[in-house]
Amino acid sequence: YRIALCDAYSADPWIDGGGAPSAHACRFHARWLGTTMRSGSIAVLHTPERAARRQTLEAVRQLLPALQAKGLRAVTLTELADEVLDNHMRAQLNGANQELKLR
Repeated sequence: YRIALCDAYSADPWIDGGGAPSAHACRFHARWLGTTMRSGSIAVLHTPERAARRQTLEAVRQLLPALQAKGLRAVTLTELADEVLDNHMRAQLNGANQELKLR
């Protein structure tokens, strides 16, 4: 298992507009997440169920274009972790190369 902490959360289980997804609830979640997310952010959205959180799908439909407008894209946790590790390894190698040049 991988464990990840999020930095973007809109309290979607509690702000759901009742039984049917409301336009207001969808806009709220999309706007909140769209303004708080930045490169490397991890958002938590809960899976819709018959009687709850039915706004999640529409909120994601509205959120993705907002993220793209900020130059961001959605990736899986595995892709994010791989990119972070690649960048970290690259930085370490560059540091080692600089150290070798100084000697």
